[in-house]
Order: sequence, then C-alpha cells, then structure tokens
Amino acid sequence: MNKLFTTAVVTLLMSSGLYTVAQSDGFQSLLNAEQGAPTAALEAPVMDEASEVTESSFVANWSHTPTVSCTYTLLVTSGNATIVEETGITDLYYCVTGLSSSARYTVKVKAVPVLADMADESDWSNAVVVNTLAASTLPRLDAPVLDEATNVEATSFTASWTHTAAQACTYTLMVQNHYGGVVLEQEDITEKSFNVTDMIMGETYSFRVKAVPVNATTAQESLWSEVQTVYLPTEPGMRVDITNVEINCAEGAEGRGSFMISGEYLDEDAVATITLNDPNGVFRLGKTVVSGYSIMADAVINVYFTPATAGDYHATATVSFPGLDPIVVNINGHASMVKEVPVMQEASDIHPTSFRATWTPVRNVESYTLYVDAVSQDAVELLSEDFTGLTQTSTVNIGNYMDNFLSNPGWTGKRVFLENGALRLNERTAGGGYITTPELDLSKSGGLVTVKINAKSYSTTDRNVWLTVKTDTDSKQITLTDEATDYTVVVGCIAAKAQKVTIAARDEATKRALLYNVAFFSGDATAMNAPARASEQGDSTSRVITGITDNTYVVTDLTRGGSFNFKVEANYTDGTKSMASNIETVTLGGEDEPEWKRGDVNGDGNVDIEDVNIIINIILGKDSADNYNGRAQVMGNPGVDVADMNEVINIVLAQ
Repeated sequence: MNKLFTTAVVTLLMSSGLYTVAQSDGFQSLLNAEQGAPTAALEAPVMDEASEVTESSFVANWSHTPTVSCTYTLLVTSGNATIVEETGITDLYYCVTGLSSSARYTVKVKAVPVLADMADESDWSNAVVVNTLAASTLPRLDAPVLDEATNVEATSFTASWTHTAAQACTYTLMVQNHYGGVVLEQEDITEKSFNVTDMIMGETYSFRVKAVPVNATTAQESLWSEVQTVYLPTEPGMRVDITNVEINCAEGAEGRGSFMISGEYLDEDAVATITLNDPNGVFRLGKTVVSGYSIMADAVINVYFTPATAGDYHATATVSFPGLDPIVVNINGHASMVKEVPVMQEASDIHPTSFRATWTPVRNVESYTLYVDAVSQDAVELLSEDFTGLTQTSTVNIGNYMDNFLSNPGWTGKRVFLENGALRLNERTAGGGYITTPELDLSKSGGLVTVKINAKSYSTTDRNVWLTVKTDTDSKQITLTDEATDYTVVVGCIAAKAQKVTIAARDEATKRALLYNVAFFSGDATAMNAPARASEQGDSTSRVITGITDNTYVVTDLTRGGSFNFKVEANYTDGTKSMASNIETVTLGGEDEPEWKRGDVNGDGNVDIEDVNIIINIILGKDSADNYNGRAQVMGNPGVDVADMNEVINIVLAQ
C-alpha cells in the first residue's frame, strides 16, 4: 500500500461516514501503518455496574472514548465456561439474556477498531461480577407492546403502548440517548402513554416500557418491551405552555393570567401577532406583537381581566407566526360577585314612636332586612369596630400597631393579621392570638359587659376553633363554625373605669379565627339578639322588616320615647346575605307630639279617610309629602305612591 493510495482510502471512508478520524490521529495511524510504523492499541473501556438484573438477564454497561471508529466485544463467563461472546456491538451497553437464576457471572468488554490498520484492539476492561436473581414462582406480567411515538416535536414526543394486564399495575418508562445513556426513567405511570419533554432538538432517542404489579406479592414485573426509536426534528417550531388560561377576580377589579410562547429555529427578525377575540370586551393582552428572537427566549404574554359585573367570560387569543400553523389559546374568566356590607347611618325623622333608618346602598342586592330592638335599660354601647372595610391581606403581625387600621385608638394584640375584610387571629405555625380593647368605662355596668361578635373559623379544615371573651374576673367561650355568625356573650367584670376586654383565639397552631365586627356594651344588652326571620314580625319593642328594596325605611309604632338599636342586612341576588351592618342607636323624642299611628298622615291621632285623601292629593301633585314629616311614606320608602295609599286603606278597613 503506497502513501497516495492510503490517503485516497481515508478520504473515501471519511466522506462515506463509515468511520470517523478524530483530529488527525487516525490518519497519522494509517500513515504510520503504511510506512511500517507500529500502531497503538486502543484504550480499554471501563466496565460499569450491571443494571436491570433479573433472574435470567442483565444489562452490561461501559464507558469509552475511542480515538478511532471501533466496535466492542463482550465476554460473559461462569467459572471457566464462556456463556456469551458477542462481537460487533456499536452501543455502550448490551442486554445479556438466557441466563440461569441465582448464578454468578463475570462480564468484561474490549474495543476493536473498524480497520485493523488504524489501531490495535484494546485490552480487556476490568471485570464486573453479576449475580442473577433467584427464580420466582410468581407469574410474570406480559411485556407491553410499544406504539410508534406520536406528537413528535423539536424537544418532545409522546410514548404510548398497548397492554392487557392480568392484575393492577403501573408502568416504568426508560428513555435513552443514542449513546445508550439513560436520560429519563419515569416510574409509577398509570396511563398507557407519557409525554416526554425537555429533550434535545435533532437528537435520536429510544424508549422502552415494563409493567410493574401494584401488589408485588402476587406477580413479577414484566420484561422490558422492545425498543422504539424516535428522531426529533430540527425544523422551526412554536408552541405555548398553556392552552387554557384561567383567571378569577371580583367584579369591578382586575385579574391577571399569562401564557408563554416558546420556539426553535425561528427567524429572529420575523414577528408573531397575537389576535384577541373577546365578544364581551373584558380581556386585554399585554403584548400583541412579539419577535422570533423573543419567542426562542420564551416570551410571556400577560392577559388582563377587568369585568364590570359578575359572571363567566370567554375569549381566545390566536398566535400567528409566518410559515407556521397558528395556535389558539382559550381564555376563561370568572368574576365573583362583590358582596359589600351596608353601613347604617344615624337615625333621622325622629318622632315619639317612629324614626327613619337609612344605610348606604350596596350592589347586587335583591332586598334588605332591617332589625330594630329596644336597648336594655342598663346597656350602653361603649365601642364597636367593623373590620370588613380592611381590604388588605398581610402576613405581618399588626398586633402592636392596630391603630393604623382600626377606628378606635388603643387596641393591642398578638398574632393579629389582616385578611381582606376581617382580622385573623393565630397563624399556621403558632397559636395564642388575641386582641384587647382600649380602656372602657364599666363603672355603670353593674358588673356585666356584653360583647357582640360576628366571626367564623378560617377554613373548613380548622375544626374545633373557638374564641374566649375574658375580663379580669370572668371568661366565656364561643365555638365557631365555617359560616360567619353573630354571637352575643355577657361576661362578668369589675364595675369601674379603665377596664379592658380581650378576645382570644384557641392557643394552638392552625386554629385560626376570622373576626368581621365587634361591639361592647356596659351592662346586659342581650335584647340586641335578632329575632327569627319573617316577612313582618315584632311588636313595639322588637321588629324585623324584610323585603325592603330601597336603602331607607320609616319604622313606626314603636314604644313611645324608647331607645332602640337598629342594623340592616343585604340579601344578595344569588340567595346569600351579608353580615350585619354596624349598629346605630336612636332615642325617640318629641314628647309633646301626639302618638303617631301607622297611616296617620295628618297626625291627628286617627287613621281615616282624611289620611287617604292626603295621600291621593300628594300623588296627584296637589299636596307635598314634605308637609307631613315623613308620615306619608307609610311603606317606609321615599316618595308617595299607590302602595302607600293602599296600605292606609287597609289600616282603615281593619279598624
């Protein structure tokens, strides 16, 4: 062989891909061989521990970095007998099968050059001992049958298989690269497919599957399936990480979601357009144009949701890039109903037996329910706080600076947190939260203080949650439920000035409580308990009025000159109701006025045809309701209409 011929052969072999010359070493070896120089031996492979050992097989693994193209010869022996001698292996692993159970085998490997003139074969590697497993009497599950890979993209594919199991089983999937290295071994797969992600574009992979019984005492896992090969493409590609964006927020507020556009081998200067199809006009995209460069670096598209009213909304965003199929992203928004709590105002139009209650209107209301109760003779409201206006949520304890958030100065506490419309006592990892009032004047309390609380447990998992209301001399316990509820307790106290009352949560981690409003009274004010709901119920000392559609109502026929507490609840359009408003107190006055009967528009002490005529004249515009100090609004609503006239007629007929 002359030098010119040798060079031509090497060039031909390199161009045909039959073997690779690493740098110039192989070529120099060939020249050395042509010139009669001795060739160097390949470095011996390094044998690794065997894997996937069963009673009749194992996988031999080794490491090797060849300097010239080579294959491998594997030798398996038992004692002095040769069991397997396999030549021409091109991978860095080999599955040895057909072995005996509970047997000891020795395995080693050597590298053999493709062309003998390039190098000498290596020495044998180190030897590794493999002990096969003992034979099992349990039946072996059948091996799964692989399907061809589907959804093959630049960096991912879906492996799937068919299998009929004799008993409940899961599956183990192994993915290897073209060198035989394991890049993924996924266990406990319950479906007959698995989406393999984060692979390398343009690489070749193989995968195989085995079935593993759920109960290992009744069956053996199956043998590995046959190997399926997957070739990942290198063409330009684009995808999104989320095809269904879900956004939740309250009506009138703004919610936000996002999806990410990724891609490979895109034109960096070309742009994708994101088109929004939003029939209700409640969504907005943060970006509508993004470059190919940004997509390949993972472009995040923010979606903003600003619903004016409660409900469910849907839109789509279509991502289009030149030369690629468009991608549609579904956008779903849920706007929850805002449930504001009405705020009771001071009483107006006060007369000996009546007054007007007025409160702030709130949205999403079907009607209001008004509660009026006589104040206990000795009970005087000293302090109240409504926490429902606290819109923040904080993980920081505000116990030492509650004055920044509450109406009355002087509150103190421990483990107190803002919880968007409430105060929360306790945290997940610690208990012992409490709040303590400013100093109260209980000198005229008769040794009793009444505490009214609207509260609930923090979540449905916080069972056995309670609050303790305590003074220096007494305490009472309240067991909370999952729903906000009104509680009233009367606690003994020292009848003196500068006394404090504490509301404490259960001293245990996770036993958290939410407080929505509190009120404190000097003396026994248990008459404030609201009576049962009814369309119209009560007497001259306690009243419940339901079905009010306006934010004001005139309450009549009360105890002359009496003092009354009153509050209101909103009944929402979805069938739920609000927490009670703050409590206001009114003392009826005008002792010199004659007693006002309901329907007595002219105030003469009688309800008769004259009162009916006055209302008719007001409706016809011949008289003004302002002349009758609110008595013409018999139904309690602003304005005078036929409903007020009919009510007076009914009163006259009932006499």
